[in-house]
Amino acid sequence: MGLLDKIPEDKRPTTRIKELLWSLGHDNLMVWFIESDSGWVSVEALQWNPKAVQF
Repeated sequence: MGLLDKIPEDKRPTTRIKELLWSLGHDNLMVWFIESDSGWVSVEALQWNPKAVQF
């Protein structure tokens, strides 16, 4: 399941997505948000150790 699977297909062209990245000592944390009527909602997150994992 990917990020786009969390957004209804008819709303995809106009849905705003925000990506934030934090460095937490030994790990990195990336969180994706989509904008809803009530504000920004986190829909996906990924945490990894950049010394142990390479993309």
